[in-house]
Amino acid sequence: MDCLQILHFDRSKGMKKCKTPFKTEPLKVIEAETLDKNFCKKNPDTGVQKQIKCLACRCQIEASSALKSHLKGDKHNKALETYVPRPVQTPKTLKMLIEEYNGFVLGLEKIVEFRVEDPKDEGLLPIYQCQVSDCDGALGEPEDFFKHLASTQHADNYFKEMDWKGHVDQDTRESHSCKDFSKVKLLNDPDQYWTQHNKLKSSSPILASSVEPQKRKLLDDGIENKSETKKPKLETKALKTKRFTEDEQYNETSYYYDANLRKVYPYYFTFTTFSKGRWVGERILDVFAREFRAHPSEEYERCIKTGTLTVNHEKVDIDYKLKHNDLLANVVHRHEVPVTSDEIKIVHIDDNLVVVNKPASIPVHPCGRYRHNTVLYILAKDHGLKNLCTIHRLDRLTSGLLLFGRNPKKAREMEQQIRGRTVQKEYFCRVEGEFPKELVTCKEPIDVVSFKIGVCKVSSNGKDCHTDFQRVSYNGRTSVVLCKPRTGRMHQIRVHLQYLGYPIVNDPLYNHDVFGPEKGKGGRIGKSDEDLIQDLISLHNAENWLGVDQDDLVIGDSTEKVIATHPPAPKLVDSSDSPSSSSLSSDSQVMSQDGNSKVKETVKEETDPDRQNFDPTKLSIDPHCFECKVKYRDPKPNDLVMFLHAWTYSGSGWKYSTELPAWTKEDWVDPDNYLT
Repeated sequence: MDCLQILHFDRSKGMKKCKTPFKTEPLKVIEAETLDKNFCKKNPDTGVQKQIKCLACRCQIEASSALKSHLKGDKHNKALETYVPRPVQTPKTLKMLIEEYNGFVLGLEKIVEFRVEDPKDEGLLPIYQCQVSDCDGALGEPEDFFKHLASTQHADNYFKEMDWKGHVDQDTRESHSCKDFSKVKLLNDPDQYWTQHNKLKSSSPILASSVEPQKRKLLDDGIENKSETKKPKLETKALKTKRFTEDEQYNETSYYYDANLRKVYPYYFTFTTFSKGRWVGERILDVFAREFRAHPSEEYERCIKTGTLTVNHEKVDIDYKLKHNDLLANVVHRHEVPVTSDEIKIVHIDDNLVVVNKPASIPVHPCGRYRHNTVLYILAKDHGLKNLCTIHRLDRLTSGLLLFGRNPKKAREMEQQIRGRTVQKEYFCRVEGEFPKELVTCKEPIDVVSFKIGVCKVSSNGKDCHTDFQRVSYNGRTSVVLCKPRTGRMHQIRVHLQYLGYPIVNDPLYNHDVFGPEKGKGGRIGKSDEDLIQDLISLHNAENWLGVDQDDLVIGDSTEKVIATHPPAPKLVDSSDSPSSSSLSSDSQVMSQDGNSKVKETVKEETDPDRQNFDPTKLSIDPHCFECKVKYRDPKPNDLVMFLHAWTYSGSGWKYSTELPAWTKEDWVDPDNYLT
């Protein structure tokens, strides 16, 4: 009778004492008799060591030679007489557990799945991590992690991170509940997987199951089972960050207008984030120099030494090694990127919904180098439309129709319609070359090359996509095309047009020879994803996206005049499209303000008489601020516009549309040299 199992242990550095196998597989007795003498020895390359477990005798055998003696022993043969094999149960996936669950599931968009797709590691369970700030990075395999996901504590932390103002009742939980497993972020990275695996299986694991579930298990007679032993909870400091009041949030700074640009007065701000799993054990200076490239490492070193960059509200040394749940806070003198001064026109407004026509260059919500120069903040400050709920997004450089809910219930309803593909969307764009007259359908799947820099490509490993294209006009050089996306993947229209060989004429990302001599036509890039990412990063550095005028670099500190204007928008990657950016804000939804940490000095004279509505008393400079010492050029018209416009959205019983931009007209000329 086959009663043997092979146990796989991770004996790599730091895991020598781990007693929990990361993988088990059955072993037939006939195969056990022919095992190599080195079968149970540690593999020096992988750090994996195998042992054999006898299920009948309930013992572990650490050498193949000892196994043969064990199988011939009287004790083993006697144990076989009473041994009854247990039925093999296939562990349920997290998706199955969620679908079978009758309660509410919240915050799937905050969950990360770490998986290894290597065939030799078949059988390894995926590992899940919760990125809701106050959940302390809860980590676990499917069944344990589901206990955390269904817990009251996770739900409370989720609404806390949302800055939910009202009472969290059953209706609120139901309106925010979502069992769409596609929202879970997948990281198919072996290095990341084993990092999380080592944390989970180490002697001091981060236990996802340390959080009590919503309902305690009851015995058959209905009495609470209080005898169940609880797993130890990870000891963490009760670290809190200051929450914004509504007035503080919108009154940090104000706008002024310069020519065709909306600008923001520089202001002091504290970016905060909890330490990521991949940072644990690394020097704080190394993490900031690598992850947050807004400033050189020397600047971060200065901030650490002066105490404006703190850990757990305390000053640390530059060699401090980050621990799990460390709260990082960085006080900065923040300069926002200018955007167009074009008005955000309201297309429709009622008690439940706000529909606007978004100008190009303005991101939808705070991200990266944008906060006040976003649609949400502009609508709140200029139109009094506060606490709007986002339903969908548009790329920063894309203009057109944008819907917001005035309450979570309506936002959720509209979002479900969009995700359920019951909403018809129509876009206009201007592409290079003569687009075919007939209807063109592209169903190539799209995969994300890098979430960090926000780049996608056509790939057989991607998700299903469907876009219909119809030419509207051709002027001998470029074509205006009507686009009807049937799915809603990231950068779908832009990537499909690149694949077809007709990229948007002024697309700063997908109309670039970094994708090869054919600019990615037909999916022919000619390089690996890793090489593409490195080339994009190198291009970022070489082309100086912030547009610094080298002749305007200041030697020494000046406090009498305004040296820095504002940097223009990046020329390659949209900050609004990337889940990670050069500022600390991209890694945290929890932010606080501290305006007393630095010395403010008021500018004494106005340096540019052409500025409109400019108040020099509102402009502050910081002697240590890098951006205050550099004069940036303002963005040019072609930095602010991409010829892609969301024209019409329609659903069951409703339809909204915008006026078309001038560049969609057949007789359009290029007054601002967009195409040069």
